[in-house]
Amino acid sequence: MAASSKTIMNILQPAKRRKLSSSSPSPTDPFNLLNKSPSAKSTSSDLTPDQITRIELNKLRAKSKRNLKLCSQLVSNSKGNTHLHPNRFQLYFPLFFYVVICLFHLNSGSSGHVKLEELLVEDTWREVLPGELEKPYFKNLCKFVESEISNGSVAIYPPQHLIFNALNSTPFNNLKAVIIGQDPYHGPGQAMGLSFSVPQGIKAPSSLVNIFKELKQDLGCSIPSHGNLENWAIQGVLLLNTVLTGKPGMNRVIGGRTMNRDKFSMLACEFDEASVSENVKHEKFRFFCFCSVRNHQANSHSKKGWEHFTDAVIKTISQKKEGVVFLLWGNSAQEKSNLCAEFRGFFQEFSSLNIQSLIKRLFPRLIDQTKHHILKAAHPSGLSANRGFFGCRHFSRTNQLLVQMGISPIEWQL
Repeated sequence: MAASSKTIMNILQPAKRRKLSSSSPSPTDPFNLLNKSPSAKSTSSDLTPDQITRIELNKLRAKSKRNLKLCSQLVSNSKGNTHLHPNRFQLYFPLFFYVVICLFHLNSGSSGHVKLEELLVEDTWREVLPGELEKPYFKNLCKFVESEISNGSVAIYPPQHLIFNALNSTPFNNLKAVIIGQDPYHGPGQAMGLSFSVPQGIKAPSSLVNIFKELKQDLGCSIPSHGNLENWAIQGVLLLNTVLTGKPGMNRVIGGRTMNRDKFSMLACEFDEASVSENVKHEKFRFFCFCSVRNHQANSHSKKGWEHFTDAVIKTISQKKEGVVFLLWGNSAQEKSNLCAEFRGFFQEFSSLNIQSLIKRLFPRLIDQTKHHILKAAHPSGLSANRGFFGCRHFSRTNQLLVQMGISPIEWQL
């Protein structure tokens, strides 16, 4: 009887709570994964190197998008802070409403554009370029670009929020390589603030098509369906144009034949290539002398101060970093490996004299070749790619140099 009552009492008693195990929960437990705080850091033993690289890339991609969103908001606020929604009173008294809008514009002081220096939002670049945005040449550059934007008669490329897209997409502390372009694309919707890159949905220009062809020949990469190079920028490839803004291109009439800006640039690009012989240049120059060229607006924002700024960017990279790979395609980009803009014109005046070597010793190079790697080739344009760009293998050589320095290589496949 006692045994049976004990059994009944045991059944009626509440169940004892199970003690929690002192051992740490399994990292693969789904409940544990859900309860982990976002700030919890995984140990290196939990993640593979590929997973760590992917996480870091996602962080950089998020930072790039955040910078882009911030620039878009700055531009939007500068344009939209004077917007008034119509109501019934405004519909009945349109003249009065028009006067109110004019007074509101005057009182707000809105110019319809954001200050140029405010669009460089990446902190790492602002930290390594102290005082550069306060120099007189940059102030004059800001006034010029802002006046061009305020004019509004002709669109300025790229859009305002993408002017510093190269620097805002590639933080200084993540920099691995630099690809230098010239001025932004001039076609509608092409320019996006990254050299050689166009947004998705825009046809890739001939230079970019040739870049993809060389990638396929060099590394076996498949040719992508778009020309957006943002993934390179996020990985640490600075896609920097020498001039960051420009006007849209016009059609040219050459010898009675209309050519758009892309075809004209491909033809004119031959004059900039070191691989073209002097005889070929002379023959082409004679051809141009008999041609009529109208409405040529390429490099419309050159010699306004952008060259000094991009020289300062490259000089800062050279001085404050080591082991950066510079990919210089064409004479315009290769000039950046020589003298800075302040002395380049002075040097060219003595190009035919024997004191070139003395001038080179007196004036420092923009890129310190003892600290960095420089890869040179012809420009990838349609008429010069066969003269030294195809077969340069710059993409595989860049990754080889990075691996030798213990730096993760670039995933060039888009």
